[in-house]
Amino acid sequence: MASVTLLDPANTFAPITWKVIVISLGSIIPGLPKRVRYWLLSWISGGIPVDESIPEGRLIAAAMRDFSSAQPTPVRPTPEELAAIEVPVLAILAGRSIIHHATRAAETARTIPGAQVEVWPDASHAINGEFPDRITQRFAEFIAAIG
Repeated sequence: MASVTLLDPANTFAPITWKVIVISLGSIIPGLPKRVRYWLLSWISGGIPVDESIPEGRLIAAAMRDFSSAQPTPVRPTPEELAAIEVPVLAILAGRSIIHHATRAAETARTIPGAQVEVWPDASHAINGEFPDRITQRFAEFIAAIG
């Protein structure tokens, strides 16, 4: 059975915040000192110390340094498009995300018929690195329930 699982999806249920724009600018400014880049990474990760000594830090640093998109930025789904989704949806939103306003995003996500929507208050946008075991458990429960 097809399903969708979303982890703090950007620009899906709520607009991105000005904070994301600041982070994005920090990732493209040539010659930006590494310590400033690490500070920006820490900010997006909810304030935890971040550097390239941890795998998640290396991944995010590489993404900030090397990512480029050949596609236009996707537009947020309309209320009608969300209401027409027929596959089971699990949306986990990070309560401390700087990507969007989590409560507002959750309200919109709940317009999907039957969607399971959760806001994890202690999570930042780096939720997959912060809570891998909890995500795995929640995903397993979701899949088991939709069977």
